[in-house]
Amino acid sequence: MPSMDWNNTGRRDRADTTVRSRTTFNDSQGTPPSIAIAMTLANLEDTPPSQTSFTLADEVDPDALDALVTGDIHDVEVTFTVNDYLIVAQSNGRVQIRDVEE
Repeated sequence: MPSMDWNNTGRRDRADTTVRSRTTFNDSQGTPPSIAIAMTLANLEDTPPSQTSFTLADEVDPDALDALVTGDIHDVEVTFTVNDYLIVAQSNGRVQIRDVEE
């Protein structure tokens, strides 16, 4: 697997889709994946999380997502779409948000 620069937004990788944002979860403050993703999506939409036109829960169960990528099983990757974004959450604490390919 090629190494990825998780701090380089806008970089093209993985099926040549544009990575809009990268974030991490379970940081020093213990941010759960679902919260980190919701906050990042709101930031991309330039709106407060409570005022987005969509909710993460409309597309995926936040508790199940948190359990899957923070559980005891390693090398887990969960991929789903929200609005016009493709979300890839990994058990190593990394999240990529990409544009959905048309």
